[in-house]
Amino acid sequence: ITVVADATLYYRDDLARRVGGAVRASEMSDARLIAACWALRGADALAWLEGDFALAVWDAARGTLTVARDPVGTRSVY
Repeated sequence: ITVVADATLYYRDDLARRVGGAVRASEMSDARLIAACWALRGADALAWLEGDFALAVWDAARGTLTVARDPVGTRSVY
């Protein structure tokens, strides 16, 4: 899973606990947190993300490229 993101995620500690990471959220980039969520839930991981973000996720195992942004559309995607 490859993630390219311009993101500021909220509730990072809660998100890290959801993915069961042994590393604290403060030691993970937003892109790494997104990748960990994606590995567990695929595109359904977007429902876990709170904050402002624009991202692209290449999931080689599933053969999918997903481009998304937060519901408010704070960050642009080109």
